[in-house]
Amino acid sequence: MLDEATPVPTPQGVKRRKWRQLLRPAGWIIGALAIGLMAMQLHASMAEIGEITIAPLPALAALGLGCASLFSYAVLWQRNLGQLGEQISLRAAVRAWFLSQLARYVPGNIWHLFGRAYLAQQQGVRMQPLALSLVLELLQTITAALLLAAALLPLWPMPLWAQPWLLLALPALAIYGYPPLLDRPLRWMGRRAGTALAGRPLRSRDMLRLLPGYLLTWVLYGSGLYLLGRAIYPLPLSALPGISASFAIAWVIGFLSLITPSGIGVREGVLTLLLTTMMPQPVALLLALAARVWLTVAELCTLAVALLVSRHHEDVGDQPRKDNSSHDTP
Repeated sequence: MLDEATPVPTPQGVKRRKWRQLLRPAGWIIGALAIGLMAMQLHASMAEIGEITIAPLPALAALGLGCASLFSYAVLWQRNLGQLGEQISLRAAVRAWFLSQLARYVPGNIWHLFGRAYLAQQQGVRMQPLALSLVLELLQTITAALLLAAALLPLWPMPLWAQPWLLLALPALAIYGYPPLLDRPLRWMGRRAGTALAGRPLRSRDMLRLLPGYLLTWVLYGSGLYLLGRAIYPLPLSALPGISASFAIAWVIGFLSLITPSGIGVREGVLTLLLTTMMPQPVALLLALAARVWLTVAELCTLAVALLVSRHHEDVGDQPRKDNSSHDTP
């Protein structure tokens, strides 16, 4: 016999759970098929590329910029939390950010956010500002990517099919200009997540204060991908704006695809199509696939560093705070 406090699953809840169970393997299958087809196409095109040699210095520089980009995201997230009234040490923020990145390869593109929320709560961060910081991070990341791509539009021949994606920046910028536009989506997401997201009113100046940091992160990403391309192909410097914009647009489309884990297959396919405006198609395909490996290696390197630093430099600042419950919700 069920206890009165035991929640009874609704038909809608059971249906959503079944869809989630189907979504995970489906996302992996679709992503694996896409990558497999691209790898087969690359193998068939190897004769056109010729013998591939990797220049070590540009490759190492690309890895360094990739690590710097990821680290800057962790720092910006800590700043986001600070603006919402929550304090977490940089060491704890970096550790939570990189550990949670391991969940990016679960279909849905949001599970790493849940993982980060769990780790941050262990440090005493309250759920309401924590959840809001994750929403703001996504908004700022997507906005910065689209703004960078739009700013670089005059510097490279962006295909016409990709240009409408830049229009997504308009509603995002409207939120920056009038933050209350975000209230209704926040209430809807809060109901879905079972927690309140709306709290202290957001201010435009707070949101705009971190936007340059996210733009800089995308510049680092684009520069790193350019150097990675230079490591395998003699790219001119004039290709830098196009490669930066291509990666930003491909990332946004891959993220919004949702079904594939971390946009696997979708991001690479879109990036290949965009890069073909600047280099031979086989080279574009190789660079798109190499970009996934590049960022994965950068994530593992930064994660290893974060764990080592956290292990050898534990201090009082990394311990869960005991007095957060007494604070008013911002």
